[in-house]
Amino acid sequence: MEAKMRRLLHGSAIAGSLLVLAGLLVAPPAVAEIADAPAGFDVVTRDVQPHTARVTIALVAPPGTQPNFSRDDAVASANAAAEFLSRETDGALTVEIEQVTDWMAAPNDAPCSWESVWQDFAAQQLGWERGNGRHLTVMVPYGDPCPGWANGEQGWSVDAGGRTFQPGPDASTLAHEWGHNMSQAHAFSTACADTWDFRAVDGRTPADCDRQEYGNRLDNMGGSWTLTPFSSPSLDRLGMLPTRFVPRCDATATATVASVAAGARDRGAISWESSVEPGVRYWVDYRDGDASAKYAPLHVSGWAFTPGSSGLQILRTDPEVPFGATVLERPGDASDWAQLVRADEAVTLADGTRVSWSPVASGTDRADVTVERTCAPVTTPALEADAVASMRKIGGSTHVIVAVTNRSTVAVDVEIATLYGKKTFTSVAPGKKVTATMNTRQSIPPAGEATVTLSTRAGDTTSTRSVTAPYASR
Repeated sequence: MEAKMRRLLHGSAIAGSLLVLAGLLVAPPAVAEIADAPAGFDVVTRDVQPHTARVTIALVAPPGTQPNFSRDDAVASANAAAEFLSRETDGALTVEIEQVTDWMAAPNDAPCSWESVWQDFAAQQLGWERGNGRHLTVMVPYGDPCPGWANGEQGWSVDAGGRTFQPGPDASTLAHEWGHNMSQAHAFSTACADTWDFRAVDGRTPADCDRQEYGNRLDNMGGSWTLTPFSSPSLDRLGMLPTRFVPRCDATATATVASVAAGARDRGAISWESSVEPGVRYWVDYRDGDASAKYAPLHVSGWAFTPGSSGLQILRTDPEVPFGATVLERPGDASDWAQLVRADEAVTLADGTRVSWSPVASGTDRADVTVERTCAPVTTPALEADAVASMRKIGGSTHVIVAVTNRSTVAVDVEIATLYGKKTFTSVAPGKKVTATMNTRQSIPPAGEATVTLSTRAGDTTSTRSVTAPYASR
């Protein structure tokens, strides 16, 4: 599955010129101890697992095009994107640039926009093969006849690897498309007519709300058009957010939190699950007025949104792409500042929770965020799925293939387990199908069955159900 096409803007300045070669990267710095949870909050932690993405960049000139940027430009962009991802994850996510080619003239007459043709061509020329954490980026000249968009294969885990395509060497586009390979969704926005928040209707955004695919103007997975700190759900999707603060039910609590510019570990990410909409999670991020300029030395764009003032972003699970998040906007405000809650206002959400904030005297890098969380009685949703398992010969070995379609009315996490391994898919939307392929490493394995576990959360309640799918021996 590929991410939707992303429009490119070709005016960004690129900083840096040194190619970071594989094996020459500095080890990530040690991180401080996690602070105690503020009063009225619980702290949820996760062990962040280091990951290395190994990237090959191929410069391809399709027929009718001429190279209009240099290999050095591509190297500089790759280094900028790699440094951005490393700093955003406190060194846990490392990008090793294995190769950046010189320009390669393409032998066939396919249009420049046929990205899979050029990816196949580059892979064949370079002997590139897919694998965990392995990425192939094809860059073509920008401008006609090449398209004004880029895309990347949508992965389901940080180590999925994959292929991307883009005209020009823009660093923010590189980081965006690599993000898709590593499982990140787009960063959406939703603006409703009369309220900040909404209730999904049949798994969709309500008709009176405007949902924008790249609407989050302050997230590189949205429409920031420059390198700017990820929102907390974007970091969490990568598995790179080590701590979040969860406000307790039916209580009012205030936490002094750091801006998202503080990095993955030190930011004050506040998050909780809706008690009225199963599968919906809310996030609250504080962004100081200078956060969007954090990476200006790496990448400058004339299309970036620089608020110049501090505020909160309130985000929630996107109903149409439930492994992504949408930022909520002030009703009746058509400006980019609609995505930032001001210090003089409070926002009441669809689950009854009220969020507000105030500055602190020590400076703008921190804020006092108050959450009055209301928890309604939880209704446990029915979990349903179709699961089919079979065996197939691939190469010299037989593989078990398990396809699962979510028949529930809510998004679910799907865990597929066999004797030969386990695979987890998060936030699978209603009606969507996921497939796991597991190598038995045998020529004629015995018959067996796959166990499929569905799970979702509503408030503090987790619902699970397991189904089995038998498969016959070949």
